[in-house]
This record gives sequence, C-alpha cells and structure tokens, in this order.
Amino acid sequence: MASSATAGRESGTAGSVGALGVQKAAEQLERACRAREAAEVLTGKLRGVSAELAPVLLDLRSLAETERDTTLPANDAQSICQPQLLELGEQLKALLLEDNALAVNLWLTHKDRFRRAWPSAWKAIDIAIEGFEFQEALSLLGKAVNSQQN
Repeated sequence: MASSATAGRESGTAGSVGALGVQKAAEQLERACRAREAAEVLTGKLRGVSAELAPVLLDLRSLAETERDTTLPANDAQSICQPQLLELGEQLKALLLEDNALAVNLWLTHKDRFRRAWPSAWKAIDIAIEGFEFQEALSLLGKAVNSQQN
C-alpha cells in the first residue's frame, strides 16, 4: 500500500504543476498497485511514469541552467571534498545498480559537484540518468571515476 500512496502523491503533485501526462501515468500505477497487479504489470506502469517524467525533468533542468551561470573551470576536481565525492559516487552507483529512480534526485541535487569532478564525462552521465538509462549511466560513471583515479 505504500507504493500506492507514493503513486497517489506523485499523481497529485504532477497535476498541481500541470504535468498531465505524468499525472495520468501515476494514476494508472496507483490503480495497478491497489489492485495488487503482477510485478510485470507494475513495472510496465512504472516505466510509463518514468517515460512521462523524463521530458519534464529535462525541461526543468534546462530552465534551471538558463537561470544561472554554469561556466566552470576546466578541471575543478581538486576543490571538491574527495571523501564526500566518493560517498556520493557510491550512493549514486548503488541507486543505479538497483534501477532506483532516486538516482535522478541524487544526481540533480549534487549535479554541480559531479560536473566539477568529471568535467569531460558529466554531460553524457547527465543525459543517461535523466533519460532513465541507468545501466548506461553506471558504465559512464565507472569510466569517469577510473579516469580520475589514473
């Protein structure tokens, strides 16, 4: 029932901000949860929510980037607290491995840190995560971390 309540909250939030496609998909997911549909059905409904949510997230990201200066030094990784970056990277990796949509939230919350840490790779990782291509993002993240350690 917790998943049903979560889908219900997402539906209400989406409707209040005008994301009607997300609202409709979340309502379908909520109904499937309440009906205790099979895992395959729920997975399909969740993918539907993700598909509707992806362009909304991209639009929000674009809006946020136009409202602030995103110019960063070419390689500012030294100014980032390395233990914190490692911890955030591990959290992100774990969420991506689980195909957990919270990876998007973690990424968006700490995007500037990740951008400074992996300036040549962050855009590709960003596109993969916000497109819910978590396996691709995981692969790109591994390459970025490895290249930073070398």
